[in-house]
Amino acid sequence: MRILPTVCHASLIILLSLAPAWAKGGQTEAGAKSAKTAKAASAGKAAAGKRAARIARASGMPTELAQALAASGLPPQAFGLAVQAVGADVSTAPRGAKRNKANKTEKAGKEQRESAWLLEFNARQSMNPASVMKLLTTHAALAEFGPQWQATTRIYGVGELQHGVWQGDVYLQGGLDPRLAQENLWQMLHELRAQGVQDVQGRILFDRSLWPQTALEDFDGASIKPYNVAPDALLFNFKSLRLYFNPDPASQSARVSAQPALPDLHFATLPLSNAACDDWQEAIGLRFERQEEGKGVRVLFDGSYPASCGVRARDVQAHAHSANPYAAGVLASLWRQVNPGSRFAVSYDNASVPPDANLLLEWASPPLALLVRDINKYSNNVMARMLYLRLGVVDGKASLEAADQRIRAHLQAKGVDLPELVLDNGSGLSRRERISPAGMVRVLQLAWRAPHMPEFIASMPLVGVDGTMRRRLLQSPAQGQAHIKTGTLKDVRSVAGYVLAQSGRRYALAAFVNHSNPESGRALLDKVIEWVQVNG
Repeated sequence: MRILPTVCHASLIILLSLAPAWAKGGQTEAGAKSAKTAKAASAGKAAAGKRAARIARASGMPTELAQALAASGLPPQAFGLAVQAVGADVSTAPRGAKRNKANKTEKAGKEQRESAWLLEFNARQSMNPASVMKLLTTHAALAEFGPQWQATTRIYGVGELQHGVWQGDVYLQGGLDPRLAQENLWQMLHELRAQGVQDVQGRILFDRSLWPQTALEDFDGASIKPYNVAPDALLFNFKSLRLYFNPDPASQSARVSAQPALPDLHFATLPLSNAACDDWQEAIGLRFERQEEGKGVRVLFDGSYPASCGVRARDVQAHAHSANPYAAGVLASLWRQVNPGSRFAVSYDNASVPPDANLLLEWASPPLALLVRDINKYSNNVMARMLYLRLGVVDGKASLEAADQRIRAHLQAKGVDLPELVLDNGSGLSRRERISPAGMVRVLQLAWRAPHMPEFIASMPLVGVDGTMRRRLLQSPAQGQAHIKTGTLKDVRSVAGYVLAQSGRRYALAAFVNHSNPESGRALLDKVIEWVQVNG
């Protein structure tokens, strides 16, 4: 009877003697992994530190920024930067020197200090600026046209008014108004009705002679995205549709409607799903398909709509509609609202206004000072492209070549030579457009000295407050202290604008990232803005 406890006691002693070894082994293995991870992290940190030190030594870049560049993982040649106090003369800055705030060679003499670069890194390297190029286009337009300039859209008639019916054809002449919205056309039709025109016995003809090209575009394969809308002399509503999705549990489908309500637009059934409302826009798999002649456009869905989303809206480009059917659809819908009893059926074609036509109505866009705010704060591509084309109007015809020549002539007249400059459409939605960071700073310096400087600066997003910068640098010292235009393409991230430093000085800044993984440079660009605000 006493043997069992002895055996148990012996076994317990054996187990207790083995336990420390087992525990020690597990702890040793876990500790080894932890030590290995810590060693790798330390080695990575040390490598990044060495890389940052090399960048700082080679370029004269401040340590903080060199560390941010090293942390981004970007090769140095993928990043370009130029910063200079506003009012300084860029042309007198020495080329090839290491330039930063701590550079002793740039501290001698007031004139040299004023012309010196605060920061420069690959500053004269020709790079793709993406939407930052809009700054050059909007500055040139403000300088050439003035902040008060307005685009005009005109309605002409050939024939005469008899008992409230216009007997003859009516012409809508486009003036490359970059912001001609549905409500503006509605007002125009109401004014026409106020003049006694309640019906039309004739055709509606569209005069796009200022810019007759209305080709559909497919930049980066995103044809339905609103940013792909092409310029049009008679562009309505950015040629966009707002689609509304309203789940209907009874039919297990989503009711879909559009604004504007185009008469030839039809929707396929969109089934409901129980999926989470995360990436619902991709989940529905929306696409447009043009039907047989006369049967309009059908909106098809390859996916389903999550019922949990409730009512949602999505803006898309009506890319399956060519320019005339879209414009005619909007016009027909509005005409019926303004003239409920009208029997007029919109018949459309393209034609130039004949010399004997009567001017019935003229509509003016908002002043240019307001248009450039939409372009720069919200990076509106088609508005920038249409403004660029306005710069290229010669003898009643717009051309990209003439716009390019006019902008270069403006820069040359102001003594600004940018040999690296490549213009395409003026919006930055291009693989071809090029300018250097230093070149963009020269444009900013030119705009700073111009009479339209207040309108130009106010057109840019205020950091951490509005526009495309509203969610960036929140709780940073730079929040509310810089007007910065952003640029984004699949291989580009960029910023440019003005920074008010804590010293009270204002700086012109341009920083570009050109790389296959540009998002890794976003934190770097934000760090540049913050550094200039704190240290400038």
